Amino acid sequence: MTYNDIMTSDNFETDYYKGWLIVYDKNIKKNYPVQLKDIKTNRNITRKQFKDAVNKHGFDKACNTFKKLYANYKG
Repeated sequence: MTYNDIMTSDNFETDYYKGWLIVYDKNIKKNYPVQLKDIKTNRNITRKQFKDAVNKHGFDKACNTFKKLYANYKG
């Protein structure tokens, strides 16, 4: 299901917030914020890369891949 940029399935829910893709894993109830930037232009490429991954591999597989890109800050 898609509503604007919010996408959901039985396992995941995604949303965009201030340039970040938020992947919510419904099974373990955890958020994974992800942001990708082009190193040459410093432009945010998260939305395009995620949409391409969904089109090629499906929503759940794209969510699993992007949640692996989550950087867990330990400060």
